Amino acid sequence: MAVPDVGRTGTLQATAGMLLVASELVRDEPQGARIRELCEAGLFEGAPEGFDDEALASGLALLKEGATTVAADASGEEVRALEREWLRLFAGVGEPQVPSWANYYLDPESRVLGRESLAVRELYAKHGLAVKRKGTEPDDDLGLMLRFLAHLATREAQGADTAGDQAAMLRGHVLPWISAWRYAGLKHAASDYYRGAVEFTFGLVRSYAAGLGFSYRDDTRSFVEKGHTK
Repeated sequence: MAVPDVGRTGTLQATAGMLLVASELVRDEPQGARIRELCEAGLFEGAPEGFDDEALASGLALLKEGATTVAADASGEEVRALEREWLRLFAGVGEPQVPSWANYYLDPESRVLGRESLAVRELYAKHGLAVKRKGTEPDDDLGLMLRFLAHLATREAQGADTAGDQAAMLRGHVLPWISAWRYAGLKHAASDYYRGAVEFTFGLVRSYAAGLGFSYRDDTRSFVEKGHTK
């Protein structure tokens, strides 16, 4: 009987939890009660041990500043401002300022529900999962893919062999465009909260990818997989 790697299991569980938070930050409309809950739970106080990515750390610091401001505002105006910003950045009236689906970056001729959506849908189906609003929202939405990766990380922590599919999702559908998404996010986000959300998400993905054999090149702002050159 194999001895479980307790350290690796803990890292996977921490990763899954942070991936779910990142997904929520970029995909879900902000709510004051939820922001206060995250703040009170100390989720923005700092990354778990072993997660030393600079962008992740700076993102958490910005999120803490933004969440503290929201928590202290009894009028609700801070939350309403974040709602407007989230709509402008990620949901859009028309095209959002920070498109968050893979097809936008990887297949400009088919920006929504294109080939990337279909490829990601196959990966979901392999694990018995599907988008609830299939056909009306892109399967390759960053928030959905982060939730899927959280699911795979959790399954690996439980003993399933999902590392290959985690790497495949990152390699094919997240890493090729996450730097461009970060650039757009930092360019258009006005609040500490959403600048923090963008930095935290990017830093988390970079840290997570490093554990699966991908390294980040600052000169090209791209990822290289161990054993490959670019």
